[in-house]
Amino acid sequence: MLVELYPNAAPETVDNFLYHVSTGKYDGVMFESVNSHNALVGTFLPGFVPVTQRDSIPPCPRNESDNGLSNLRGTLSTHHSNIYYQGLAHFCFNLADNLKLDYPNLNDPEGLGSAVFGAVIEGIEVLDALAQAPRGNYQLNDGNVLTDVPIPTVTIVSARVVP
Repeated sequence: MLVELYPNAAPETVDNFLYHVSTGKYDGVMFESVNSHNALVGTFLPGFVPVTQRDSIPPCPRNESDNGLSNLRGTLSTHHSNIYYQGLAHFCFNLADNLKLDYPNLNDPEGLGSAVFGAVIEGIEVLDALAQAPRGNYQLNDGNVLTDVPIPTVTIVSARVVP
């Protein structure tokens, strides 16, 4: 899959994402869920990566969901729940148009949405296949259980910047 990033629209978010790509943080990471917003969520939270890869990380970028971009099918955005903003390491691929995640998000107390910062430009069929994958539970090493995980689990083999 090839993704184009939008540094002019979401500079802090793109910088943060590129930091994690350049340090190999997303290599070997599994997608944690296909959530109720029909978005494929990925992250490197504890339990997803070896302890040796959990070094210091930069501060969470500000929520840039007010950049005028919409959470359309094939876009890459920060993951945002109604509880809190998860823009530090979480990201998601929108598997369908998710305009309810746009700014202003009326389901969020602060009106924040999920910041779009890129889009798939090659390989959208990979997302389509993942959207149809069976889902189940996955138990982490710490005992926590994730739900709606694609089964069998899907991991990012390698994330790289291409010129």
